[in-house]
Amino acid sequence: MPYAELRTALTPQVDKRELALMFDSAVMDGWYGGQAAEAVLPHLNRKGNHSILSGDIIWKDLDTLFAALDKEAVIWGRPKIYMSNQIYVVYVTNLSDSAFNALVAGVKGAPGAMGYVDCTYAGVIKTILSTCIGTRYVKYGGRFINSHPFDSEPDANENGPFWPLEDFGYDFVSIEDIYFDLLLCYKIEAIVPAFAFNDGHFSLAAAAGIWKDPRSIPMFVEEAKLEYLAKEKGGSLAKVGLTDLPTEELAKKLQEKLASSYIYNLVWNSDKDFSNFATMIEFNNNGRRTRLRAVLKYEDEQLGLVSLFG
Repeated sequence: MPYAELRTALTPQVDKRELALMFDSAVMDGWYGGQAAEAVLPHLNRKGNHSILSGDIIWKDLDTLFAALDKEAVIWGRPKIYMSNQIYVVYVTNLSDSAFNALVAGVKGAPGAMGYVDCTYAGVIKTILSTCIGTRYVKYGGRFINSHPFDSEPDANENGPFWPLEDFGYDFVSIEDIYFDLLLCYKIEAIVPAFAFNDGHFSLAAAAGIWKDPRSIPMFVEEAKLEYLAKEKGGSLAKVGLTDLPTEELAKKLQEKLASSYIYNLVWNSDKDFSNFATMIEFNNNGRRTRLRAVLKYEDEQLGLVSLFG
């Protein structure tokens, strides 16, 4: 399969949602990861492309975790949670509204299912999960992709996470873990300043080969570009309250957002000696949360806006 066809599974999408399904491992029998898999697999859209992450929540500050669950999660029943790693999570990306709702409805009532968190937008739970769960599979239609150790036999094809895929009509293929970790692992976006401050530096290093805070690099928005966006993308700008901003203010806002996000879809233009990349930028305008995809370029030691759309 062409790598480009996995883009929707591997990068956040403006019009799609992310879901964290939570299970209480203390009330599940034996291998709770397998039970959670059996609860999730029947309700995935067979044609969908998704990254699937899983793992126990590992978080020392229980007061912060429980406060965040109380604010952000939908909890079913009255689970008795005494420690963070009692909560096992299956996280699914790139979900339409109907696919999101089908998973929630399908998993509710399964053994150990205790609730869910809508992780489409930034939040404390989403940030916590970014530190403690990892990618198990990339689902490409009816096939699951996972990793096997680099020193396995050359023709190894292993189902490392051991989800019962074939029982539900799926097949699988594995690649060496060094390539899986580099090319197929999904990075959950965190609220950056707390403990992922260097992520912006790493993003720019990948995009431009420099190690700098994105906020320290000049960003410009051309007047002609703003006029074009106002004409062609006016609805998107209006949703986030950017319609009437002068170019300097728009550039400042984009620069601030870039520092707390990640980059995707990096393209190096060798003939013109600059790179294009995209980032997902989240805005809160009058209580309404909206995400826009910003396409930027790094050229002549400056960041420039190429496009901005929802």
